[in-house]
Amino acid sequence: MLELARLYFGTRGPATIDDFAWWSGLTKSDSKRAVDIAGGDLESRSIDGRSYWVGASAPRKRFFAPLAHLLPNYDEYIVGFKDRSAFGVRLRAAGKKPMTTALAGHALVVNGQIVGGWMRRLTSRAVVLEPQSLVRLTKPERGAIESAAQRFGAFLGAPAEIRWR
Repeated sequence: MLELARLYFGTRGPATIDDFAWWSGLTKSDSKRAVDIAGGDLESRSIDGRSYWVGASAPRKRFFAPLAHLLPNYDEYIVGFKDRSAFGVRLRAAGKKPMTTALAGHALVVNGQIVGGWMRRLTSRAVVLEPQSLVRLTKPERGAIESAAQRFGAFLGAPAEIRWR
C-alpha cells in the first residue's frame, strides 16, 4: 500500500484520498492508512477547502506560457480521479457545464483545465483536427492548442489541418 500511495500521489497529485481509493480499488480506510504510512513522502495541500495530497518532492507548477493537450475521453488524466471538479473550474466560471466524465468526448485542456472538446478525421493526405473551445481563449492559448494539434499530427505521421469549430 505504501508504494502504491507514493506512486499514485507522486505522479497524479494533487489528488484526494477518494481519488486514490477510486483509482487503486482500495477501500477508503485502507487508502487513508496508506497516506498515513507514507507520512513525509506526501504533502497535504488545501485547495478550495479540500485536502489534496501530492508527492513531497513535487514542484508547485507555474505556467509561464500556455500548455495545451488534446486528450482522448478515456485518458488517465480524466479517469484517474473520482472527483474531477477541479478540471472544470474555468468552464464553470464561464457559466458552462464542465465536461468531466469519460463519456463526454475528447477533452481540450489548457493549463490543466478542460476548456472544450475536439474531434479528428483522417483523410488521405492529413489528419483534420477540429477543436471547439467553450471559453474565450487568448491568442497564446490558441497557439498552444495549434502546437498540440501539430504534435498529434506528427505522432500519426501525417500533417495536421486545424479547423476551429
